[in-house]
Amino acid sequence: MENSNKQPQEEEQNEVNEFQSRRYISGAESAHRLGGNELAERKPTVNRLPVHLEGQQTVYYDANDKDDSIEKIERSERTKLTDFFELELNNKDEFARTLLYRELPEHYTWSATKRNWKKRKREPADGIPEQIGRLYSIHPTQRELYALRLLLNHVRGPTSYEDLRTVNGITHKTFQDAAIALKLVKDDMIWIECMMEANDTQTNIHQLRNLFVTILLKCEVSKHRTFYKKCKDMLSTDYLHKYKKEFGQHPLLGNVGRESTSKMEDNSDNDVKDFDIVLESYNDEDEE
Repeated sequence: MENSNKQPQEEEQNEVNEFQSRRYISGAESAHRLGGNELAERKPTVNRLPVHLEGQQTVYYDANDKDDSIEKIERSERTKLTDFFELELNNKDEFARTLLYRELPEHYTWSATKRNWKKRKREPADGIPEQIGRLYSIHPTQRELYALRLLLNHVRGPTSYEDLRTVNGITHKTFQDAAIALKLVKDDMIWIECMMEANDTQTNIHQLRNLFVTILLKCEVSKHRTFYKKCKDMLSTDYLHKYKKEFGQHPLLGNVGRESTSKMEDNSDNDVKDFDIVLESYNDEDEE
């Protein structure tokens, strides 16, 4: 005998299927999709270039498959960066010695199977490269790795890690020292360039302010007031947008720096006064 008190089972809701079955597609879009056409494309494509210290490249492997793991570890010894060095060292084409690391994908293709760079057979007819290179971002607290990335963005045709550390015939012990010798790190320029690059790519103003505080606390900035003066316009873009008609008069604009430095005071034992930063007003001239 069937139990009359049995509760009916609730159907599981699938929001994805509901969206797909209820959405409206116009005739033009339907024909475009039926024709197998792409709805969007990206040109040029981006080739992400790894940056790693010698012998510290990333390796992905299955710990349960010993034979496959050994093979992957051996193959990982050759990376896009190490083969870039070998290309510059062994290639008879002098053109390769004129390229920066990030410019390599515009003229060479990377073979994932052979793990080497091969020169492109044709140059683009429209002048737009088929592919461009972008180096992975490095947090400025990783000083050696960040200095290596800085050198790769400025030194053309290096043949090895040692060659990157060699400036005017002198081989320096660290990439940081080499960057200083090349005057890439001067008056905290390395940290200002880091903020400028993040400002160009970062759409979240609060993350940009977090980066500013991190650099101030962790990266041994030598001239705090100069660093703040160079960065304060980047840190206030949302204020300028919101109060652009009242710029110079609205009282909240005097607190542009305080929002960033309050994070420092809340999350550490440091006080803004320890860094010699003037926050009285956005328009006040900073003392040199």
